[in-house]
Amino acid sequence: MTSMTIEREPVLPVFMNPALMNEDDRWAAVVRRAPAADRLFCYSVRTTGVYCRPSCASRLPRRENVRFHRTCADAAKAGFRPCKRCRPNGPLPTERRTSTTADACRPVEAAA
Repeated sequence: MTSMTIEREPVLPVFMNPALMNEDDRWAAVVRRAPAADRLFCYSVRTTGVYCRPSCASRLPRRENVRFHRTCADAAKAGFRPCKRCRPNGPLPTERRTSTTADACRPVEAAA
């Protein structure tokens, strides 16, 4: 048998918060699609008029077309609309999965 190594996504340092992150740090989080950065900032793409979470699975935009915002409200005020893929104004993907799982379990629990 051969052993497999699993590459894990680098975790953002605990000290990283929106006030301490520079644009290069934010861009690196977008390139890595780092879910840990989802609550720290959002980014907008000038050419599409959309803003996304850093973990959005959409095609990576060109760096020169990207602007970073502290909140989704800031991106909306700047004239961008929310991405339909990552839904940055809604709950995080992990929260959506947890809710869906809980909803699926309720009928099973009620039948027991």
